[in-house]
Amino acid sequence: MIVNGFPHPAQPNGGIANFRTARALAELTDLKVLFLRSWKPGRRLISLSGSEYGGVPVITLAIPQLPLSSVAGFLINVVLYRSLGWLLLRSVLKDRNLIHSVGALPGIVGSNWARRTGIHHVYQATGSDVNTSFPSVHADGTISGWERHIHGVACVSRVLEIEFRTLYPHVPNVRTAYRGVNVDHFQPIGSTAGPLADRPPVRYLFLGGFPSYPSQPYRSNTKGGETLLAVWKAAEEGLISANASLLIAGPESCHDRINSWRASLLQPQRVYIEGIISPDMISGYMRSADVVLIPSMQEGLPSVAMEASACARPVFGSNVGGIPEVVTHEQTGLLLPAGDVTAWGSALVHHARQPALLRMMGERARKQMETQFDSNRYAPRILDLYRTALDQSIQS
Repeated sequence: MIVNGFPHPAQPNGGIANFRTARALAELTDLKVLFLRSWKPGRRLISLSGSEYGGVPVITLAIPQLPLSSVAGFLINVVLYRSLGWLLLRSVLKDRNLIHSVGALPGIVGSNWARRTGIHHVYQATGSDVNTSFPSVHADGTISGWERHIHGVACVSRVLEIEFRTLYPHVPNVRTAYRGVNVDHFQPIGSTAGPLADRPPVRYLFLGGFPSYPSQPYRSNTKGGETLLAVWKAAEEGLISANASLLIAGPESCHDRINSWRASLLQPQRVYIEGIISPDMISGYMRSADVVLIPSMQEGLPSVAMEASACARPVFGSNVGGIPEVVTHEQTGLLLPAGDVTAWGSALVHHARQPALLRMMGERARKQMETQFDSNRYAPRILDLYRTALDQSIQS
């Protein structure tokens, strides 16, 4: 399984979804994770020591690379991993029956290695790859034809499956496979955490954070953080009247720019700002809130939507990507126009005065997760895709 995001001791929050997938698959098959990292002084090029993270065997490949914020940087990194990685890892790769890659860069690199080794390749589409990366680079001569060495594709949402089929209509065995949520861990009953636990309803929670490279306009508001800042400020008087509060968390949330925004509010004490929250604490933070906000501009299918729903918390999300596959409008949450400050502000003010309605939405959301999105179903579906892919002939 080739990934470019995975937890490690210095960054336990990185690539949590990949870790959960790998751990579930490792219970059913002989799986190793190949973690593509950026090389830096003091970091080994390759670690084949058989280290494990959470019971999953991990090989780390660290290669000097450029920032992924430009098309040219992305393509150069593909070439570096593809060529240097092959020299360092070909003996390991030839010992495998199948490559499972996750995301754009691992997928393109994995296809090259699959061709060289003559083994099968299953690709996992996650959202940003199909929404942003592939439309920008898929016709470039550096990677043209990479999709010919894919024998199966798992998409995290139905809409992503449609978009992938549109981009690559000749790739076989493209199907939707929801990662789902651990409904035993994410549940309504349990401990609470964070500053919202001591606040009265209605409490809003945003976990998307902010990008570390705001100079790239096409990425700067992907998770909708900028939209939320504008919404809260524009609707603040109504939110104060409704006694609403907000917690903002995630990458770069503690940046000076966000703190300056908070200080400019009429009542900054209603807004709490935290950085990255430990994965083990997420459910507690969700139980301390009444609504989880996902104002994204684009998505595959965000895990936070399923986790919040499993905790019986309604999701107010943008009507983009796979969010409508999790959120049923006005039943388990709200679907709102992405980037529409007025619509979002009206929804937050209106529902801040209706905690009973929010509880009913949350109860329906929990039932939906139990019946349709239990993560225990995911690994067997991927294993079935492996079997189907292995029946495909390999192109030279």
